Amino acid sequence: MWNRPALRYADIEQLTVARSADPSAGAKPNLRPSRFDYCHRFMHRPRNIWSTAAVRGALALVGIVFTFVLATASPASAEPGTVGGTMESVDGDVRTPVEGAEITVELDGEVIGTAVSDADGAWSVPVPDAGTYLVRLDVESLPDGIAPSPDSLTELPDVSVRSGQDKTVRFRLGPGVVSTVSNATKLLDLTVLGLKLGGIIAMSAVGLSLIFGVTQLVNFAHGELVTLGAVAAFFFHASGAGPGWSLLVAAVPAVLIVAAFGGAQEKWLWAPLRRRQSSNI
Repeated sequence: MWNRPALRYADIEQLTVARSADPSAGAKPNLRPSRFDYCHRFMHRPRNIWSTAAVRGALALVGIVFTFVLATASPASAEPGTVGGTMESVDGDVRTPVEGAEITVELDGEVIGTAVSDADGAWSVPVPDAGTYLVRLDVESLPDGIAPSPDSLTELPDVSVRSGQDKTVRFRLGPGVVSTVSNATKLLDLTVLGLKLGGIIAMSAVGLSLIFGVTQLVNFAHGELVTLGAVAAFFFHASGAGPGWSLLVAAVPAVLIVAAFGGAQEKWLWAPLRRRQSSNI
């Protein structure tokens, strides 16, 4: 820092000329200002009054406009919207409107409204405000022959609706039959089916063990004999070409057929092998 008094521009010019010209020494005039002259001119340079005033005026105008917008803007109000869509049954490239399907819209466990699809499959439920709604399809209300697709949901829990929005949702439907069987009934049916299948496997294992105990031969074709009995029972019981007997009646000829086939195997296949003392496998 220099401890020198401030000078006017005229004094700076005189000081520069006096310092740069030295005739006695024969030096050439040096009119270049010194470091002190540059610093002093920079500190006391005239300001651009017009650019500063323009910036301040622009900022003031922006502030006025922003204040006016805030003062005149009305607070946001909730606008009602709708949740709707079109119920269609898709079979390949064919789309058929589904009439009479019932759809319910809920918010936080409270029913907002219910709609029934019209002849064109269209339906709509008004909602009071923005939120996340639950949309449920009543599968029992679907017409006969129409059911949800295997990978389709009948309950959409996260349908987000903005204020004033007409939200469209879609349920995938197609040809099929709606199952109204309860879970308890399904569990009972599966239990009975498992017991039946287990009984068949156990009976086959017992038969294989008895054959080995009597003939000392391991019959790897035992499964085919069991299948032969099942096919024979199916023919007499449920086949279109069969007589259509009840299962108990159809079991009698099925057992006789398998027994005759097993007896023929014993007489012309297993007995000769035992007499020749062939391998047990």
